[in-house]
Amino acid sequence: MSNINSFAENINKLVENTNNSLSILQTIDSAMLSEKSSTSMTLTAADGSTESFTIPGWNYMNSKLTAISNSLETIMNGTGIISVDASHGRYVKLTDIAEVPSQISGLTDPSMFSIDADWWFENMMFPCAQVTVDLRNKIGELDDRVLVDRVILSSSEYYDIYVSDLMSNRKTYSDLIDYLNTKGIKYTEDKEILNLSLVSPQKDGTMSVTGVTYLNDVQWLTLDTIEYRNLDKNTGNTVATSVLKVGDMLSSGSFLYTITDIDIDSMRISVEETLGYSMPNIDTVFHVYNELVYNKYANVRFGSGEIDIVYFKGINRTFNMNGSIWSEPVQFITDNLLFSEDSSTLFSSYYKNNIADFGQKMLSDLSENKISYVGGKQPSAPSISSSYFSVVQINTQINAALDTDSVKSLESENESTKSTIDSLKSTIESQQTDLQSLSGTDYSNLLKSINSNISQLQGLQVKYKTSLSELQTLLKENNGIDYTPKYHIRGFFPVPADVILSSGTVEHIIGFETEYRYIKEDATGVALKTYTYTDSSGNEHTGVYSDWNIISSSYLIKEYDSTTGTYQWENNTDSDGTVININQIDIPISKGEKVEFRVRSVSEAGYPYSPLKSAWSSSVIMSFPANLSSSSEIENIITDINDENVELTIEQAFTDKGVDAHLSDTIANTNSTSGVYFKHKAENIAYNYKDPSSGVVTTISLQDALDKLFTLVNAK
Repeated sequence: MSNINSFAENINKLVENTNNSLSILQTIDSAMLSEKSSTSMTLTAADGSTESFTIPGWNYMNSKLTAISNSLETIMNGTGIISVDASHGRYVKLTDIAEVPSQISGLTDPSMFSIDADWWFENMMFPCAQVTVDLRNKIGELDDRVLVDRVILSSSEYYDIYVSDLMSNRKTYSDLIDYLNTKGIKYTEDKEILNLSLVSPQKDGTMSVTGVTYLNDVQWLTLDTIEYRNLDKNTGNTVATSVLKVGDMLSSGSFLYTITDIDIDSMRISVEETLGYSMPNIDTVFHVYNELVYNKYANVRFGSGEIDIVYFKGINRTFNMNGSIWSEPVQFITDNLLFSEDSSTLFSSYYKNNIADFGQKMLSDLSENKISYVGGKQPSAPSISSSYFSVVQINTQINAALDTDSVKSLESENESTKSTIDSLKSTIESQQTDLQSLSGTDYSNLLKSINSNISQLQGLQVKYKTSLSELQTLLKENNGIDYTPKYHIRGFFPVPADVILSSGTVEHIIGFETEYRYIKEDATGVALKTYTYTDSSGNEHTGVYSDWNIISSSYLIKEYDSTTGTYQWENNTDSDGTVININQIDIPISKGEKVEFRVRSVSEAGYPYSPLKSAWSSSVIMSFPANLSSSSEIENIITDINDENVELTIEQAFTDKGVDAHLSDTIANTNSTSGVYFKHKAENIAYNYKDPSSGVVTTISLQDALDKLFTLVNAK
């Protein structure tokens, strides 16, 4: 029985060995043919215990070696992306041994230039305004730039066209350009390469390996923590705390691992190599890996008062190549955009109240063709002579009052009336002289004539006063009252030639400054007066008041030239009396005065803040001409009217008080050879007569009383 049992045991052992051999051969065969990374087998020992073994898969190892080979070949060639497997890749930067670059030679001198349509003036706004365009799933995953073409129209000029056609009918880039050119619509293009918004980390966490164990041929790593922070993409602040999970990726140095299993309670994980071939061990430090989730948002800047039609092209990151066809457009009216932080605020309002637009200022300067003070050249001073100027009356329009038919008619009538009045006065005076030598009928007739002339004189005096009042009113209506002639020194001088800068640019003389002073007859200046004042610190200062006065001419005006799209200086026109010319002189002067003046040129360079100016010209001295009167015909007429009014007023006052009646009641003394007048007639002197019989009192003339008396005396 012992021998039989021994044989049986041997047979069993042979079977076990055969089974183990078959298992090994099957595992090897599986490892050679399978695509798995490894194949496991279990062998039975003599005591009946089992032990598991793992054999790497041949195809798997071969694919890894092929990937490694391809990667090394790529590295050696210095091009492309190194692929680790089908789903992952990384860029490798190759660094050569330091070497001094060779001399650059064989260059050709440029003879032509091109234009880069980069309208960067929106970048000069503070703060800048922008719209965000979502390009996710529109361009390559690794692309971080786009080519942008912004077609810009003026919203104030083409708003109606945009609303009626372009807003609803979105055109391809080529169709839009053809449309604008055909319609004659002015536009600008802003082409630029735009970087997309930055990638921000979403996670942050660090953990260290504190232990390594193997369970069922699987390596388990014990960590000091399995928690990490979630970050706000804008601020980078922690917003939450999370725990590692299967599928999360960890990095260590240049190696990348993916978590395949996790035991949260024991803070253990198992990983597989994703990038690199180094197994972690104790003290390995892991960092939570941020998958590259690229932001595909293009922030397009814009300006005020625009219609923007925007096209995009992707740019291949690897080969720096842009697409061949423009995208469909995005378009908007900038002033109608709403503020992201306050949907009730339009950009037009925000721009006005909050944005300093330095770009617009630069555009304005460009369109105005401004020349800086530093870039300019001092202009020449004008050449002036006294022969260019004369002293003239400047308020001659007042003289027009004399030219009206009404004034002329009244003035002629007044002169005739006054002549008649003077003649009547002489006639009355002569008649009163002749009256002394007459008696009887001749006396009575002449007396009647005198009284008639006196009555006529009184009527003419009333008429004359009324006519003077009418003439005075007419002169007042024609601004002839209180009129005094005003005189100025006036004339023109030749404008110096414009300056031609080295660039060929014409630097215009756009105006002049005139400096003048009133001087003594000996052509010396007047004594300068001093004035004192005290500043805020209590210090006393003395100022000397200059006798010079300075006046500026009008300046040339810039007009828009639609052909060039710029503003150009208009020409000076001496012959146009409706225009205030830049080269005319106008200085006030009065009788007895002498004026010294000089002129200097003002350039457009530095205008308006600090324009370049020439030196002063030589001085010209002019005196008030002796042959000019300081009074006028109108002034003389007004003086005569005033004098006549005074005389008539006095005469009327005498008339009202009966002086004329008394003066007319005179007769010549026929018994006097001296021509003395009796001042009053008895017939014009009142006498109160009391009737003796009745006692009644009546007023009779002194002549009647005397006649009654003479009658009584003669009767006795």
